[in-house]
Amino acid sequence: MSLKKIAFGTMSMSSISILRIAAQFFVMPILARFLSPHEYGTVTLAIPIVLLLVIFADAGVGQSLIKEDENNSLVWSSAFWLTAIIGVVLALVALFGASGLAIIFSEPDLGPITRGLALIAFLQAISAIPGVKLQKRGKFTTIAIIEVVAMAAGLTTALVGVLNGAGIWSLVLQQLAQYSIRAVFTFVASRFKPSFVFSLACLREHIVFGRSMLFSNLATNLSQSLELIIIGHALGAVGAGIFSMAFLFARLPGRILTGPLNYVIYTHLLPFRENKEKLGEVYLAISYLVAAFMLPVLFLASAAHREIFSLVLGNKWTESGYLFALIAPFAGYQLIGTLAVTIRIVLGQVRSQMRLAIEFALAWCLLLAIFAVGGTTYIAGAFAVAVVLIVPRNINSILSLLSLSRIRFITLMSAPTMISILGASIYWVFASELRTQWYLWIPCVTGLTIIAIVTSMAAGYATLRKGLSALNS
Repeated sequence: MSLKKIAFGTMSMSSISILRIAAQFFVMPILARFLSPHEYGTVTLAIPIVLLLVIFADAGVGQSLIKEDENNSLVWSSAFWLTAIIGVVLALVALFGASGLAIIFSEPDLGPITRGLALIAFLQAISAIPGVKLQKRGKFTTIAIIEVVAMAAGLTTALVGVLNGAGIWSLVLQQLAQYSIRAVFTFVASRFKPSFVFSLACLREHIVFGRSMLFSNLATNLSQSLELIIIGHALGAVGAGIFSMAFLFARLPGRILTGPLNYVIYTHLLPFRENKEKLGEVYLAISYLVAAFMLPVLFLASAAHREIFSLVLGNKWTESGYLFALIAPFAGYQLIGTLAVTIRIVLGQVRSQMRLAIEFALAWCLLLAIFAVGGTTYIAGAFAVAVVLIVPRNINSILSLLSLSRIRFITLMSAPTMISILGASIYWVFASELRTQWYLWIPCVTGLTIIAIVTSMAAGYATLRKGLSALNS
């Protein structure tokens, strides 16, 4: 296994998130000039509903199939036909359920828009298994290129549509173009040709695995949908906006780094599932690597929250910046905990992963419902308690499975933690005179962050060397 392949694959997948954010930054202002808030809001109601159906598209078997021999045509073909059937069913659910959604939300336009987006469920379903083929082969650069091309096609379609008077339907066409291009290119790149055979019996093991993954992903997605409903009910639209912006920034490192990293390393770690000693060393090294990068970034961003939010969003988002400052450190430890999720899936412990995902979703939503009315500080407290309740248990269970010392893990994590706290404290105490001028505080924050990262990497050199050597063995 090559560390270079993992790094390059992670960078390729990370580039998708970065380009997506950049593209939205440049394109959305143009679309906003031609669309009313009501039109945009209608689509933003419809898309999450359809994407919620998309979670069921591969029946959760994708991650399990990566362990399957590519030459087993019966299994791969059966999985494809199963997902295709599910895709048809999901598309029909969206198609015939659209009128009901329009009635529930009292939005007549929501029905036609949802029906227009129904095809997405089928397109995602038929591209799921070819996509797993690419992931299994480690073709992450190919996956990234397909995503970028599909995204560019979608945005171009939206711009052409809105400039030619398509209005709200330009956003529907954007999604259809993006998912269509992705499906076609994924099929072509994977060279997957399903045979006309089907056996549900040969998929039994994968379906059992997939069921747990499905509920785990569903719990995560539902909790992120429910949190906005809870905040909106407790604090209104303004509170929901403040909450959304703060958590958008706090979760950004996960979208850019740890999400792609977990996606890439899963395939590479599967060969180690029978060698827990090596897997343990790799887990410690990668966990430390994430901590060494993410904790300095989030702690320093927390310390400079006023400057960052004022520069990027304006002074009206000051309260979002304050909420971000409170939750950012805990978001960092949550990111470290996501690596335990990947290890658990590698080891086949999907039921325990499902249980932990559901527990976190319930704890977070319940705490948020209780404390949201208290405002920003109470929301941050609810998030901190949810992280403290679940993440240590998540990590502790992996340490037990891999026979790793808890004291060793805590000692390892203490180094980047203390270094990050020191860096944030230095900025907070000594940089007060720099905060009024962006050309002074940006180099200061950047410099302190880089120093903290380099120092953290140096402090964990022995662990990194041992774990990363295991990757190349």
